[in-house]
Amino acid sequence: EDAHEYLRQLLDCMHEEVLKARGVKTSDGKIAETSMISRVFGGYLCNTLTCGQCQYVSKTFNHFLDMSLDINQGVKSIGGAIDAFTKPEYLSAGNEWKCEKCKQKVKAKKQMVIHKLPNVLVIHLKRFSYGNMFAKITKPVQFSAEMLVPYGEKGKAKYELYGVVVHHGHSTHSGHYIAYVKASNGVWHEMNDSHVSVVSVQTVLSCQAYILFYSRVMPVAKPEETAPVKPAAVPPNGASTGPNADVGEIVAPLKP
Repeated sequence: EDAHEYLRQLLDCMHEEVLKARGVKTSDGKIAETSMISRVFGGYLCNTLTCGQCQYVSKTFNHFLDMSLDINQGVKSIGGAIDAFTKPEYLSAGNEWKCEKCKQKVKAKKQMVIHKLPNVLVIHLKRFSYGNMFAKITKPVQFSAEMLVPYGEKGKAKYELYGVVVHHGHSTHSGHYIAYVKASNGVWHEMNDSHVSVVSVQTVLSCQAYILFYSRVMPVAKPEETAPVKPAAVPPNGASTGPNADVGEIVAPLKP
């Protein structure tokens, strides 16, 4: 079975089981997207359509657990694949969009952007061409141990590589999977069935990656910006501490 399909099935099943334990249905919209799985792997894409006449902008937000990127048409790196994914597309004659404000079919600009990035970014490279007898795209795609990922209008977030899945073979019908995993001490290991061996980061970066796992690097506060931890306050009678309150903050009860 394809590793990407297996990964998605695994994440979806874990997501559903977490919701089931909380008594939440997957059809409960935004609430369902707050599960533990979504908080780790979940992000949001924003699909925008801009009217060529009145400049009206329609936005649609879609939740995702991984990003599948095309590596055709001259894409040579992960950065190039992300740029191609977010590149504007122009709808012209014969493929016009019906503007919600103009109430007529117009030429428009269509663009997909990353609205919110996850804590763990899973990137799936589309190496298998399902329109050509499941043939595999074997060309090298460059990636790095650290990278900046664009989001929103001008935002960028730093990520560190900590896992790579590699497929050895020529199609989805045959082959063998191995994985490279970075331990907490920064040492990379090759996982090949029951055999585990230490490898260099250069070996990892030169592999023919199929699925990549990047962990978001959170900014570290400077010493002078780090406030001392306040002791937890004892709430007075009738008051309670709210889930969004800071340590020591008191949330007073609502007045009748």
